[in-house]
Amino acid sequence: MDINNIVKTCRNMEHLNPEMRDKTTKFLVKHIDRSIQYTKQIRTGGCSRCKESLASCGCFCGKRHGNFLIVIYLMTKILYIGNVVLQMYMMNHFLGTDYVVYGVEVMRDMATTGEYKESRRFPRVTLCDFVVRALGRNQPHTVQCTLPVNLFNEKIFIFVWFWLAFMGIINCISLLTWFWVLFTTNRRGYIRKYLKVFDKYQKEADSTKLTAFCDKYLRQDGHFVLRMIGKNTNEVIVGELIASLWDNFGKHYSFHHRKQHV
Repeated sequence: MDINNIVKTCRNMEHLNPEMRDKTTKFLVKHIDRSIQYTKQIRTGGCSRCKESLASCGCFCGKRHGNFLIVIYLMTKILYIGNVVLQMYMMNHFLGTDYVVYGVEVMRDMATTGEYKESRRFPRVTLCDFVVRALGRNQPHTVQCTLPVNLFNEKIFIFVWFWLAFMGIINCISLLTWFWVLFTTNRRGYIRKYLKVFDKYQKEADSTKLTAFCDKYLRQDGHFVLRMIGKNTNEVIVGELIASLWDNFGKHYSFHHRKQHV
């Protein structure tokens, strides 16, 4: 499923006339439906139902289990967090000091005194030893020197610390948010909201159908695609897609539902 092209197409839909917009929506629904049908689980053996249950809670991953895209996406976010941790460790090793708590010390100084003190990591004044040869003898001297370059180094490494800390916090929040969105029943509420807006959902008549639509048809990957479209376009477009997918699913659902009751 080419999410990048799907999102680009949805963005372009905002500038199309109603006729072209309907054709584009039908094309996207057909493409998403074909991709979802392609990844349906082929049951071969008694372990397939067990694997499907494990896949629904994120404990089992595969292209046929409807959670391949989201697991890869979450693994990428975990790698982002690992990248921040690794860079903190490398900076700590490079400077040879407790760089991990550098920003905490700066904030503590700012809170107590209103300004941060001179850091022992970047001294601005030091003692310099040098030798002067006079009258055939080497005479050692020690003088006080200033290191103006450390004024810039200190500010650069403070910025780097806060940037890495900010990226780490944002990625952790994003990771937890996506876990909540994609591995809880919250996805049913998300779909239900748009179906009610487009007058496609009746609580008593469509409750079982909604469960099948979310858990058996869309699954985690389909819901992830819709969430990604909603974050990169607007609610009208994602609502139209959900309503069209609901109608498309209804044709197959009604057929199988009648078949089970015959």
